[in-house]
Amino acid sequence: MRPFTPGSLPLLGMMLATGVAFAAPPRTATLAVENMTCGTCPIVVKKALERVPGVSSTSVDFDKKTATVTFDPDTTHPGDNRGGLPLETHRQAVSTVILESVLSCPNCGHERQETMPTDACQYFYECTHCKKLLKPKAGDCCVFCSYGSVACPPVQEQTSCCR
Repeated sequence: MRPFTPGSLPLLGMMLATGVAFAAPPRTATLAVENMTCGTCPIVVKKALERVPGVSSTSVDFDKKTATVTFDPDTTHPGDNRGGLPLETHRQAVSTVILESVLSCPNCGHERQETMPTDACQYFYECTHCKKLLKPKAGDCCVFCSYGSVACPPVQEQTSCCR
């Protein structure tokens, strides 16, 4: 890759003017895969995740019952539509709970990817940028349901939570 120089500015300007988009950097999400019971399960989960458009790499850990997925956030969004499948259909197919969520501070707009707890809802979160203490909006059980890119694990599983 060539280094950026002041002479590159006209090229950059031309790219912006013609609508050339700059791709967002890849993101990584760790998913809980609850029902892996045999040595074939990680292979099935890996192949299912690799078929999702925008996924560039996957690794499955049978012992930890997790799958780590690297994906293009412009194409694939954890918790959104997975290659034409609604989240509930995808969850039933591969028995996954998404553990990573990007929290967006309503005060300063700072975003940070965090791992959600699986055993309880997180009621408070301090923004790492502006230090504002966030709490859930009325009707939400936790900060991930209010300010996250993905709802908390109990809501994803449609099980009881702390509401």
